[in-house]
Amino acid sequence: MARAAGNDTDDLQAASHPLLLKQHQQQSYPLVLIHQPQPQLFVPKYGSHHITTPSGHNTTTTSTPLPTPSRFPLLLTVFAAIRRNAVPGIIITLIAVALVIAYYHWPLVTRLFDNVAHLRSLNSYVFSVVVMMLFGGALPWVIDTLRALKAHVIRVRHQQYQPQQPEFDTRGYLIDGAFMCLLYAERGFENDLFYRLQAFMFGHGNDFRTILLKVLVDNLVYMPLWGTWLYAFAFRFKDARS
Repeated sequence: MARAAGNDTDDLQAASHPLLLKQHQQQSYPLVLIHQPQPQLFVPKYGSHHITTPSGHNTTTTSTPLPTPSRFPLLLTVFAAIRRNAVPGIIITLIAVALVIAYYHWPLVTRLFDNVAHLRSLNSYVFSVVVMMLFGGALPWVIDTLRALKAHVIRVRHQQYQPQQPEFDTRGYLIDGAFMCLLYAERGFENDLFYRLQAFMFGHGNDFRTILLKVLVDNLVYMPLWGTWLYAFAFRFKDARS
């Protein structure tokens, strides 16, 4: 015991000496890390929540804000559609303006559209039905089908196709194509009838007043009250049946 106490006294004296203290601090000692698993706290997916940890401390966690239901879901859908179609709409409008300018300033374009107008005058209903069915229904359907078929071929080629994935829905795409052609054929007939009604109401002139009245009636009366709703119900019917 006396020897042990003496050793302790020597250690204290050595540790109190500045030089020995420095050497003592520079010595490396094995470091043992004891891993204590942290308790897993359940944090809800949305909102801010007060949580009491196992040690008894209160903490506040903030996660994704709670989604607030909109009072006007239809308006949000409309605005989202406008944002998605803004660039294509601007491009189509610029092309239409360019065609009008070319018609009045480029003789070749003038003769071309005059021939188209003569063809339409032979039977305007048939012309409108065929043109709308081709360019409003068949052409977009062909492009959409080719894109889907290309994506399917790429998945199969790169061995990304899984057995649980469905095959390419040929029958479904054919039904969609028939639906698109029938819908836009009806729209072509209806548009021709509507333009005849406008010509009866405002005349056949191409002056600024006549064109302005036709555009206003088309965009502020016909489309909001009938045209857009017909498209919406038709595609909703197609999606519900598919």
